[in-house]
Amino acid sequence: MNPIYVIPFVLSPIVNMLLGSIAIWIKLFPPLVYPVPDGTPGILAPLMGTGGNVVALIYTIFILIVDVLIYVPFVKLDNQVANKYEASLK
Repeated sequence: MNPIYVIPFVLSPIVNMLLGSIAIWIKLFPPLVYPVPDGTPGILAPLMGTGGNVVALIYTIFILIVDVLIYVPFVKLDNQVANKYEASLK
């Protein structure tokens, strides 16, 4: 329960939904029409749900990269805080 990660934890799904909605709106790929079984890895779910649309798979990988870029500054901040805390204990 690290409070530093609250912002990206809330922000990344909002960005994902916004980008996904825009992609469907501009007809980059169709909306999900097939049920996806529970336990399907997140990267493969849109591929299966769209009936094998490869653009959906590539877009999902793009979304994953965007999520990583959202988290990077917060991970760096957490590392700095941890280093300062460890230095203060010495």
